Amino acid sequence: METSGFLQLFANGHTKNSDSLDPTADNPDGASPRHQWYVRSSLDLPMHLEQDLTVRYVDRLSKSQYTQLLSLDAQLGWKPIAHLELSVGGKTC
Repeated sequence: METSGFLQLFANGHTKNSDSLDPTADNPDGASPRHQWYVRSSLDLPMHLEQDLTVRYVDRLSKSQYTQLLSLDAQLGWKPIAHLELSVGGKTC
């Protein structure tokens, strides 16, 4: 089985018109990341191997000391028999 996905978010902060009935708070520029994306892949490989990979990116917040974030999670699993799976994984911080 192979699955994959991709999600991308673009946000433009703006304030509402003074006569707006929208009850949500304004989101001024710099309070939220302008770009975010997320990619996930899961593969069944030959020889009873499985591979999972996730990559995430969040743009910096211009009104904060936080910089952009890029993270990677990876896992390789092996199922030698039906009820046993061995795996090794890693993650960036």
